[in-house]
Amino acid sequence: MKKKPMMIIIVAIIAVVALIAGLLLVNRELELPELTAEDISKVYRDTFDDNKIDLDVEEFLGYYNQIYDLRDNKEDAGSTPNSRIIIELRDGEEICIYSSGDQFEVDFSDSDGEKHQYWGKQQEIANMLYHGIYGLK
Repeated sequence: MKKKPMMIIIVAIIAVVALIAGLLLVNRELELPELTAEDISKVYRDTFDDNKIDLDVEEFLGYYNQIYDLRDNKEDAGSTPNSRIIIELRDGEEICIYSSGDQFEVDFSDSDGEKHQYWGKQQEIANMLYHGIYGLK
């Protein structure tokens, strides 16, 4: 008779632990790679027609560090981009920011080689993607 209450307690503990672990994995904070000017060899805007414009690394980083409203883009959703910003890192990796709708998509691979695609927002980066300048007058 004592085995039944003990089994119920064990099953309940396992269920609670599994629930907590699941919630922690689902609600993890999305983060972009932290960058400094020393990490970057080049940043440029590309419109896919051989029209590439070099961007100032320091100025771009000021806007990059303000990207907010990150959301996972697991389904690779979005429209076909007409421009992108390429961040070439000194270690040979790239971070790409693609125009898409009223936001943009940031694609990168983490240190384990896993690819990430996030939606994000930041007005000056959106201006650069859609208009070729950071600030609209």
